[in-house]
Amino acid sequence: MKKARRILAAALIMIMAFCVPASAGSWMQNEKGWWYQNDDGTFQKSQWFKDTDGLWYYFNEEGYMLRDQWVGNYYVGPTGAMLVNTTTPDGKKVGADGALIGASAAATAASTVTPTATETKTTETVKTAQTKSYSYIGNCNSGIFHRSTCPSVKRMNDENKVELESRQDAVDRGYKPCKNCNP
Repeated sequence: MKKARRILAAALIMIMAFCVPASAGSWMQNEKGWWYQNDDGTFQKSQWFKDTDGLWYYFNEEGYMLRDQWVGNYYVGPTGAMLVNTTTPDGKKVGADGALIGASAAATAASTVTPTATETKTTETVKTAQTKSYSYIGNCNSGIFHRSTCPSVKRMNDENKVELESRQDAVDRGYKPCKNCNP
């Protein structure tokens, strides 16, 4: 028993020693708006960014966070965070992944800026739909996807679940397969 505890303690120490904290950065503001400055002095430009609060934000070509507007098929609200599972101020619906739902989504598909798990992006809430069965579920925090029957899915917080249409959908979005269920 003592040997097992020592091995466990040694393993935990090694894990903590090899964990490298992510670059934190900080939010900045001036008269033009908000931007996110990385620790190395660079900032987000023309891309999605997932903040430590788990929310996705989009920054324009000048590096300023966008608010209250569409970015491709995604809508960023008054706080700058991408909206999910809601109706936007202009009456359109967005799904659990934040994408526009309905016929108008196809019309704007050519101009879509799609956030992926490998980029840095945020959602206010990600919930599993009750009306449709999905074979694969992704975790927006870990970037890993699972079979819907995987025990890891049951332990996953609902707000971290992302519905995936297929294995290819998961791969296309930048998710990596779970090593337990091997989807």
